[in-house]
Amino acid sequence: MTLMHSPSGMAEVPVGAGSVETMLWDMSLDMLATLTLDGYLTRVNPAWEQTLGYSPDELMAGPYLTFVHPDDVARTMAEAAAPMRPWVASLTPRRG
Repeated sequence: MTLMHSPSGMAEVPVGAGSVETMLWDMSLDMLATLTLDGYLTRVNPAWEQTLGYSPDELMAGPYLTFVHPDDVARTMAEAAAPMRPWVASLTPRRG
C-alpha cells in the first residue's frame, strides 16, 4: 500500500491500482476534462460533478457551451477560437 493525498485527507492506494496520472486525475480538485474539436466533453474528472452537480453522462451528452452561463457564451466562444498563446518558463538548473 502507498499513501496518496486526497480531498478528504490521506488515502491508502494499493500498489498497481492504476497509473499515477489516473490517480491525480481522480483526486484533483480542479475541473479537468478532454473534449472534441466540436465542443463535446469526452472525459471529466470527479471535480466536475462535485462542483456543478451534473453526472459525467449529463456533462458529456451535449456541447460544453450548454453549461456556460448565457452572459458568457460569446466570450467563451471567442476564447476557444483564439490561437493558443505560448507560455515559456525559464528554469534554473541546479549547479553542483
